Amino acid sequence: AIGSEDDREKDRRYKEAQVLQERAMYEDAIDVYDKLYGYEDSESKITACKVLMQSAKEKATYDTAVKSFNNKDYYTAASLFEKVEDYEDAKDKAKESYYKYGEELMAKAEWEKAYDAFTEASDHSNAKLLAAKCKIMKSGIGTTVTLGKYDQDGDSSDGNEGLEWYVISKSDTQVVLLSRYAIALMPYSEDGTAVPYAQSSVRKFVNETFYNEAFTEEEKAYIVPTKINDGTNDIEDHAVILTKEMFEQLVSNSSTMKAAKATQAAKPNSTYSSRSTFYWTSSITGERVVCIGTNGNVYDAGASLSYGVRPVITIDVTK
Repeated sequence: AIGSEDDREKDRRYKEAQVLQERAMYEDAIDVYDKLYGYEDSESKITACKVLMQSAKEKATYDTAVKSFNNKDYYTAASLFEKVEDYEDAKDKAKESYYKYGEELMAKAEWEKAYDAFTEASDHSNAKLLAAKCKIMKSGIGTTVTLGKYDQDGDSSDGNEGLEWYVISKSDTQVVLLSRYAIALMPYSEDGTAVPYAQSSVRKFVNETFYNEAFTEEEKAYIVPTKINDGTNDIEDHAVILTKEMFEQLVSNSSTMKAAKATQAAKPNSTYSSRSTFYWTSSITGERVVCIGTNGNVYDAGASLSYGVRPVITIDVTK
């Protein structure tokens, strides 16, 4: 019977398609199943082949990405892993590849590209910290960057806020940062005398209390001592405040950087709650301490007054 011969032919073709499917020749198998549409489970076989074909393509792309990674072609690896981010651990591998690529770019001081790579690396290892580090290096004098956290809104229930800094000096290996805001207001010294900065209350607060609270151990690894002279002592602290000379050389010519407001957390102690505040330098003159006024000009004042504290830190990008 014609019908029987037709059924036998369909059965033969169906088995042929099964063999093609088993051999991972999915496109050929789909072509045969498609011509048998409606016979047996050809329709579901087509769906299965499409799924297997997609998985095979993803595996091939993943395997190529692994080869690229092993060959240290991290950018290519990242791009390929991204194409199949839902396949196995490809999403994590993409982040790792971007991280490795970022390290290569950092070594070549290509800060802009390195920043982009570490940003793509997202939460892999310390990528966020390295991205911040690269942003610092690619930023020009007077621009702001964010590093560390400290209470600035006076509300401890919402955690600490990111600290903003001005870039005030930079070389190929180091960047000096000045806090955008006065993060505290306090007397220069506990007994109100104009002692050298080395013995001041401000020094202890900045280099111990503030430094230890504001930065993680990872962040501290990149902060190197800043060297200053308070007129009497050579000081190398992890966090300092400006000397008069540093202010005049690095800050005074910038209308934006030379004046500073106090943070909300510091304002309860301030008489300058709605505008710029006076802030201390680490220089003394006679019985008084050199300070910077609300207009950014240089003054001197008694050490017992509660004036602003603007920390200074140095980042070493070679570490």
